[in-house]
Amino acid sequence: MDVKTATTDTDILKCWQVMFELRPYLKEENFPLDMRRTLDDNRKLIYIEEEKVAVAASVFEEGYNLYRGKYIYIDDRLQIIPFQRGLTLQASISLYR
Repeated sequence: MDVKTATTDTDILKCWQVMFELRPYLKEENFPLDMRRTLDDNRKLIYIEEEKVAVAASVFEEGYNLYRGKYIYIDDRLQIIPFQRGLTLQASISLYR
């Protein structure tokens, strides 16, 4: 399993179910646009895909400032859809390679 970066609307839509588990107030019809707005604000959406559907995803920001130096801020922690909870260890290992 590889960690991928969502760069297209197709990638973003693959992450819908995972992100909905974390943020149940999201509306599917608005999700691509809302996620694009988020990504345009210096954030990245990463995901693990299985059978063309994301089974885990996370949104984070990387940057540099005078106070912290180089940093990573996790907006939406690694979320794993319920039937894939066993992926936690595998996902963690993949993220830190």
